[in-house]
Amino acid sequence: MDSALFGGRYEIRELLGSGGMARVHLAYDTRLGRTVAVKTLLPELARDAEARRRFAREARAAAGLNHPGIVTVHDQDEMRTDEDIVPYLVMEYVDGSTLAELARSQVRLDIERAVRITCDILDALAHAHARGLVHRDVKPSNVLITSTGSVKVADFGIARVVHSLTRITGTGSALGTPGYMSPEQIEDREVDARSDLYAVGCMLTELLTGTVPFPGPTPLTVMYAHIHSTPEPPSARNAAVPPELDAIVISALSKNPALRPRSAAVMRDDLNGWLAAPKGGATPALPPAPVPAPRPVVPLHPAYNPPHTPPHTPVPPPLPQLMPPASGRPGDVYTSQQWGTAPVDPRRGKGRRRALIAVSAAVVLTLGTVLAVRLGSSQRPDENTVTALDLIAKRTVGRGFDGAVNGTVNPSTAKGGTLKLMSYYAPDSLDPARSYSPLAWNLDRLLLRKLVDFAPQPSGAGAELAPDLATTTGTVSDGGLTYTYTLKKGVTFEDGTGITSKDIKYGIERTFATDLFNGGPTHLRDLLDQGQSYPGPYKDTDPDQLGLKSVLTPDDSTIVFHLDAPFADFPYVLALPMSSPVPKAKDTKDNYEKQPVASGPYKIASYDRDKKLRLVRNDKWDPATDGIRTALPDAVDFTVAASSDVVDAALLSGEADLDPAQAGVQDATRTKILGSDSLKANADSALIGAVRYFSLQTAVAPLNDYRCRWAVQYAANRTALRDAGGGKDAGDVAGGMLPPTVGGYDPHLNTYGTAAGRTYPDLAKRQLSDCGHATGFSTTIVTANGNPRTKAMVENLRTQLAAVGITAKAEYPEAADLYATLPDQKKIKERGWGIILTTWQSDWPTPAGFLRPLLLAGSPSNYAALADQQLKDLMDEADAKTDRNSADSVWRTVDSTSQDRGTLIPFMYVRQLNYRSARLTNVYLHPALGGVDIQALGIKN
Repeated sequence: MDSALFGGRYEIRELLGSGGMARVHLAYDTRLGRTVAVKTLLPELARDAEARRRFAREARAAAGLNHPGIVTVHDQDEMRTDEDIVPYLVMEYVDGSTLAELARSQVRLDIERAVRITCDILDALAHAHARGLVHRDVKPSNVLITSTGSVKVADFGIARVVHSLTRITGTGSALGTPGYMSPEQIEDREVDARSDLYAVGCMLTELLTGTVPFPGPTPLTVMYAHIHSTPEPPSARNAAVPPELDAIVISALSKNPALRPRSAAVMRDDLNGWLAAPKGGATPALPPAPVPAPRPVVPLHPAYNPPHTPPHTPVPPPLPQLMPPASGRPGDVYTSQQWGTAPVDPRRGKGRRRALIAVSAAVVLTLGTVLAVRLGSSQRPDENTVTALDLIAKRTVGRGFDGAVNGTVNPSTAKGGTLKLMSYYAPDSLDPARSYSPLAWNLDRLLLRKLVDFAPQPSGAGAELAPDLATTTGTVSDGGLTYTYTLKKGVTFEDGTGITSKDIKYGIERTFATDLFNGGPTHLRDLLDQGQSYPGPYKDTDPDQLGLKSVLTPDDSTIVFHLDAPFADFPYVLALPMSSPVPKAKDTKDNYEKQPVASGPYKIASYDRDKKLRLVRNDKWDPATDGIRTALPDAVDFTVAASSDVVDAALLSGEADLDPAQAGVQDATRTKILGSDSLKANADSALIGAVRYFSLQTAVAPLNDYRCRWAVQYAANRTALRDAGGGKDAGDVAGGMLPPTVGGYDPHLNTYGTAAGRTYPDLAKRQLSDCGHATGFSTTIVTANGNPRTKAMVENLRTQLAAVGITAKAEYPEAADLYATLPDQKKIKERGWGIILTTWQSDWPTPAGFLRPLLLAGSPSNYAALADQQLKDLMDEADAKTDRNSADSVWRTVDSTSQDRGTLIPFMYVRQLNYRSARLTNVYLHPALGGVDIQALGIKN
């Protein structure tokens, strides 16, 4: 730019700086006789008439700011040249340096000076925000430190103008500076004043530690980290930073704008409060503070507080199945709650799921899981020539304590001997139409085959589906609406009769006979009825009793399933025992559970449900057709013991080889095992895919206000809750709902920061004030009676809440009463049950199977009765993904977004310590079964 008067008035003297959107020159205002700064937009950002109008509008807004901490805008105009129209601003010239220069020269500013500078910046921002102006590019180079030491913020509104320009001109560049950009700004979502607070959090981190929260080699890696990574608190890099500043900074860096400070004034006052507080000498070094910030992609609007929308009028569930009184047991629950008699659809979160009911220290296990089947087409080659025995040599050898977690202990192909199983729990049923306990499902792998089943492998490989009776894991067509399977040749029942596609269809149809089999899973009915109201084969008017229209058997070796909507998890449903073949001629209806016809390597020799089950070899089973089962023992004896203590004693003495329920040893036995190297070498402590959590009921005031729920969240210490429930041996601290064994698990999710062993009483009290309960409120915490550990968790939470003024009493109803009440929000409201402790696992290993029942409006397992369209849209988006990694990414967002809502407090991913006999071979924990894969076991000679 030459020395002629710019705009007919300004004498340009020198270039002060240049950036990606503008140049700034030192100039002299010849009309008013003062030194000024002239900022001109780059030509490529100034060639559109609409853009220039927006520039003028934003500049006028910036000129309306009158604050000593804001660089004053004197004038705005355009200068026309022969080639361009140049929009410009004339601003106050500040004699000094930028904060960026100060930060470079004094890496890690004195803590109090850094805070005072930040307070001045926030004061300026508060003035601008109150007038509806968001900066959008707060960074050290836009903060000026005058020669007298005062602070001035420059460039208000300019970033917004440039952002508008990029939309108009299509430059496609991201606006702002990557090191300080909020997640919503990076993702081109709606930006408001809270985006400036995020930038201030980044800037204060830099002043305190010498670096921004997310340094990186490229802008893209930095922007990715802003969206997906959890920031370290400043004290992690500078031990002198006190915890009070950690909490303020981390709150500002929340991924969710709604969890940041309410305003710049509030954040300023918090920092000033720290400055005014007495300092007790040197601040001791602290462990890294937690991050009270979720990591959602979808923001939560501060006004988010939807009216409570109750689910569909619930059908009261039947009481859970209890052990018969004659057994002398205190009512061990094996089934979850009935979802109602009308067909419901697991694609929409309506289906049957199993809730772990904590009525004893030995929790009944259900399927734990890792998302493994690839979504979309699952065609795989015929595996007739690959047997399970062939896989043994390929497994990683595991030894000693936890040897069966990721490896196989004592791999061997040796056959013979009797496998001795013992448990305090009996199988709920061996009829595939009715069985709904993990114990029964594990035993069923010895007896029954399905079209597909989980691969016989430890670790993540075991969650892959493999062909069983079928030649492949399914051919998918019609956009995911049709699944076709072809049976292998030579597959038979125990009497030598060949298994046909009609036997499989008939077995599936039996699950529709709800008058006989009302205790089993409803998934197949939910997916396949499709409005037919099919009554089951016993009331079927079809001559062959095969009248279910959605399942076709064009020949004896082909079966075709037609869905009414795509459902990528459908193969998982077929891997459950309810899809096992049943020969119609041998169906004894409700007596079938006493002697189900075997299609696997073992058949029933004798069975008394509450005493003993003996399995012997099925000589009609052909191992050449089975890639799942090894069938090494000659026989399997399963004994039902009088108590868990009897089971533990039998395991340690060698009288029993394994507890097939995998419910964990008793506390005294645990202590003995962990205290002995020899015993510990035969034990495994494994995550079973379950999460313990509190649900905060939206039907019960004042928890219907999300801010009151947030107060509970900030007051609750998840580490302390886990410790009250048994400590590290009992489980890992949970940050989100999805456990590590399920796809989409996010190890960094820690929405409210309490998982690191701290609480935030100041934040909790602020939320209480915001929801109109500044002095606290009263509520009731509920869990099932009978388990000292769950009671300890409830008492621990009561103590934590009392510290912030929330008074909670505890109630311990019987399990049957609790789980009958949970789906009925009217009853919950009448009883005043505000916070409820339960444990949850899914029936099959996908995040959809895990989260949908807990989060979808109308689902009886959505105990908090959260009605949230945004979550539903996210879950639908995840289900539409055909790539597993893409789907998992969306499910991570579902998990984090659900945490924003404040209705769930996950605090422990459950572990179980189980003992295995040293004489067992091929011992591994199966990720889809939540325990040892019984069918793989052998006995040392």
